[in-house]
Amino acid sequence: MQGLNKVSELADNSGAEREANAFKIDIDFNVQPTDDGQKVYSELENADATPTFISAILGGHLGYRSIQQSHQQEQQQAQLAEQQEQAALTEQKQATLGEAKAEFDLSNQTINTIWGAIPSDQRDQLLPVQRAWIKRKTADCKIEAASQSIEPSVREAARLNCETRMNNERSGQLRRFTYHDNDNGY
Repeated sequence: MQGLNKVSELADNSGAEREANAFKIDIDFNVQPTDDGQKVYSELENADATPTFISAILGGHLGYRSIQQSHQQEQQQAQLAEQQEQAALTEQKQATLGEAKAEFDLSNQTINTIWGAIPSDQRDQLLPVQRAWIKRKTADCKIEAASQSIEPSVREAARLNCETRMNNERSGQLRRFTYHDNDNGY
């Protein structure tokens, strides 16, 4: 869990022999009394490898539970962060969709108002063209939205944005039919 070597690798590096579920280490040491015989000094021959192996095993065993708990806490925190990010993304998609719906509704109101301001005789002449334009707009925007995403709310927002854009363009085109030469100022 800490990214350290496995026990078998530590054993191989320290010269320990494996026997079933146990490790065996020969310890070579020198013992020598002082000249006056009052003290005895000892020294390990393989002083680096043996204590390193033993301390790694003991430290790993003693710290295993805290390391495991720490690892689990890190995983839980990462999962919580992922969940929060997904919730924020969902909220963002919904907000984008809501904005697209509001802009679409406004563009529909605008185009309907302009359509209503066109004199009825001209509206009758424009009606087949307008119906064809609506069919084309619907088809074009479905295709455009499909190329944006496979996620439903993103796709719907893209479709609404496309229809809003096309409605606004069409509103500009239809405005010219609302003005004509008469005393009403149209």
